[in-house]
Amino acid sequence: MKNRIAYQREWRKKNPDKIRRYNREKYLRDKNFNPERLLRKRVKAKEWYQKNKTKHREYQKQWSRNKLGAIKEKIFDKLGHTCKCGFSDKRALCIDHKGGGGHQELRSLSVFKYYKKVLRDTEGRYQILCHNCNWIKRHENNEVRKPK
Repeated sequence: MKNRIAYQREWRKKNPDKIRRYNREKYLRDKNFNPERLLRKRVKAKEWYQKNKTKHREYQKQWSRNKLGAIKEKIFDKLGHTCKCGFSDKRALCIDHKGGGGHQELRSLSVFKYYKKVLRDTEGRYQILCHNCNWIKRHENNEVRKPK
């Protein structure tokens, strides 16, 4: 039994596209031929959410932390794990736009989309700086945000 479960987990990790396609086809079949089933599923999901709001929120927080942490680790692997001054404590390292304008970009995107954009960057527009070096750079280059 354990081997079968392990095999299924491994297969699901290796074939996410097949699973996504199967689930989409199943949804469309239910939508066309069994709409009552979809309605029942929605009602059940809403009931579960109402009973388990705090549990759901905690799960979402944990999932986001893990996902963001994994993406940020990839960014550090790409851009380096230390600031140009030599500081390497990741709790105080940040992603900096070499040309400025990072605040506006971050405001226009979600954090996930922003991190994905940093990972896809091939032009070298981003760097890793500690917060002290980042503030010094912002002050020297007059990148300080103007209040609205």
